[in-house]
Amino acid sequence: MCMHPAAASSKMTRQTLPWVPLIVSLFACFGDAVVAIMLYPMLPYMVQDFGIPRDQVGFYVGMLGTCYNLLQVPASAFWGKMSDIFGRKRVLMTGQLTLMTATACLGLSSSFGAALAARCLAGALNGNNAVTRAALRDITLPSQRAKAFSLFGLMLSVAFGIAPLFGSFLARPIDAFPSLKGTFLEEYPYLLPCIVADAMVLAGLVGLCWFPADPASYVARFTQHTVEPLVLEDGSESRQNSGGDGGGDAGGG
Repeated sequence: MCMHPAAASSKMTRQTLPWVPLIVSLFACFGDAVVAIMLYPMLPYMVQDFGIPRDQVGFYVGMLGTCYNLLQVPASAFWGKMSDIFGRKRVLMTGQLTLMTATACLGLSSSFGAALAARCLAGALNGNNAVTRAALRDITLPSQRAKAFSLFGLMLSVAFGIAPLFGSFLARPIDAFPSLKGTFLEEYPYLLPCIVADAMVLAGLVGLCWFPADPASYVARFTQHTVEPLVLEDGSESRQNSGGDGGGDAGGG
C-alpha cells in the first residue's frame, strides 16, 4: 500500500523539535533585539545630556538611532558568509562578545561621538540576527521550520515589548532614586539599562555552549528514525527510513 502524503507529513511533524539548540539560538538573538530597541526611549535625553543644541536634537537622535540597523545590512551578509566558513556557533558567540563590549561602551559614553562609535561597532561587528535564522534552518527538519521560525517571531515580539520598558525605567536612575547620588550611576546615567541588556546577552552567550558545533551531524543523529515520503518516478509515493537500514517498505500502485 502506498503511504498517503498526509500520513507521512503527520509522522514528520510529530518529530520532537530540537529544543536545546533551538532555545539557546533564539535567546542569543533575543539579547541582540533588546540591545537594538532599548535605546529608543532614552535617546532624546541622552543626546541632550551630550550638550547637543536643542534645535538639533532630532537630527542627532535620528543619526544615533539609525546607525546600528544601517550597519547591520552589510554586516549580516558578511557574518553570514563567515558562519558558512567557520560555523554558526563560533560566529554567534563572536557576535555576543562584540555586542556586550559595544553596549558597555555605549553606557560609559560621555560624548555623542563616543556613543555613535559604540553603536556603529555594535551594528558592524554583530550579524546574529541573520546568522540565527541560518542556524534555525540547520538544526530543524523542513516540516519543523514553520514552528521554529514562528518561535523566532514570538521571541522578537517579546524583546520589542520589554526592551523599551526597562530602557525608559532604568535610564537616569538618579531622578527616581536621589539616594543614588554620588555613585557611578550619577556620572553614567545611561549605564544601568546597558548593564541589564548586557546581562541578557551574556546569558545568550553562555547558552550557546550547548549549541552543536556541527549541526548537520546533530540533525542526522536526531532524525535517524524519522519516516519521510519518497516520490517515485511514476508519481506514486512510498516511504523510507532515514536511518539508512535499507528496510523501508515500498508501495505498489
